Amino acid sequence: MDFILNDRMKLSPPFFSVLIPSFNRPDYLRQSINSIFQNNYTDFEIIVADDCSQRIDEIVSVTKKFEGRGNFSFYSHKSNIGWSENRNFLVQKAIGKYVILLGDDDLLFPFSLERIKWNIEKNNADIYSFGYQIINDSGKNMYSIHGLKKRTIEIDKPYLVKKLFNADILPFGLFHPFTLAYKRELGNLIRYNKDVGIGDDYLFLFESVIMHKVILIIPEVLFSWRKTFSVSSANHQNLSSVERNIESRQKIIKVLRAKEIEPEYLRIFVNKPAYYNRFILEPYISHSELWYKKGGMYNLINNEDYKKIKHKLNMFYFTYLKILRTVEKITLLGFYPTYLNVKAYFRRK
Repeated sequence: MDFILNDRMKLSPPFFSVLIPSFNRPDYLRQSINSIFQNNYTDFEIIVADDCSQRIDEIVSVTKKFEGRGNFSFYSHKSNIGWSENRNFLVQKAIGKYVILLGDDDLLFPFSLERIKWNIEKNNADIYSFGYQIINDSGKNMYSIHGLKKRTIEIDKPYLVKKLFNADILPFGLFHPFTLAYKRELGNLIRYNKDVGIGDDYLFLFESVIMHKVILIIPEVLFSWRKTFSVSSANHQNLSSVERNIESRQKIIKVLRAKEIEPEYLRIFVNKPAYYNRFILEPYISHSELWYKKGGMYNLINNEDYKKIKHKLNMFYFTYLKILRTVEKITLLGFYPTYLNVKAYFRRK
């Protein structure tokens, strides 16, 4: 299934295991690895697992330059196992007290690990999330997203839990759902679910909260997220990122509704029609490019759902939703983070 370029130093387990799932981006991968090694805090290991890239020779060429370091390991799968299983594979290979998943095109700052470690020592949480900087293909900083104050998402805070489960303002309004630091043992309890598609990181957070785990939001920008997306499954080649998102949400809601969720307020919440409307139908309405795409409505939602929202597929309701969510962002996040989010929306346009 895999091979290893070098052995890991196992005399003293590191505090962090920084895990990079790799696929077909050797140049970005080199930058990602270098950004970790440039950190001021050095008690870490790096594990890279490549998911059967077509550019494996270039990937190996990049990783060979780091194989002499005792805290670097590389694995290469002989067949494509998908991004979810590759993440699970990496977590199982980690020996650090905390794991951090980093995209193979993303970058840590030199102070990132030091600041995460400081927050871990000062707080008692299971998952540590943080703000992020958006960069483009060439590495240019486009905008940043972060909170103004530290806060926690935990099961006895229904307001924030429900906002997280809506998966619109949170998590992206304050932190990225994929790049997190969390206790390695959590990865043994909750696996990334390959059956739900690109939303497996959302579901990981949802299931963590259901298991009464605490998510701390650090109000600092601690990594750069490159705004690109590489598809590793041929089944999704004909779908846009928006369509993959909605397709994934449909699968996630089925998983959630099949669970015996406690406490009762959350179980009732995810089973209400209003949650389905917010989680599935509203994202469809909010992306006007889908309204007139041939076959799009039938690929994403059933005919009954389409009839329910057909009268809302217009620019007036679209604008109403944007205004409503902006007001909600101000209430939840505050004025400055909302400004950053609105600025991000128009920069994307």
